[in-house]
Amino acid sequence: MIAETKLERSNVNVRIKLSALWTSMLFVFAYVDLFSLYRPDFRADVEAGEIGGFTVNQSFLLGTTAYVGRFV
Repeated sequence: MIAETKLERSNVNVRIKLSALWTSMLFVFAYVDLFSLYRPDFRADVEAGEIGGFTVNQSFLLGTTAYVGRFV
C-alpha cells in the first residue's frame, strides 16, 4: 500500500529559484576564496606575486578592474 500525501504542490517563481541558486553559488565562491588563503602553497604564491600562472602587478590589477567594471 502506497501512502498518499495531502500536501499541495507549491509553484515557486523561476526568478526566485534563480536568485536563490545565484546567492548560494556566491557563498560557495566566497568560501573557496577565503579558505584557500589558509593553504601554505597558495599563500606562498600570493606573496611571490604569482597566482595561477599570472604575475599579479599593478597593470594586471588595473586591467582586471577595467574588465570587470565594463560589465557592471
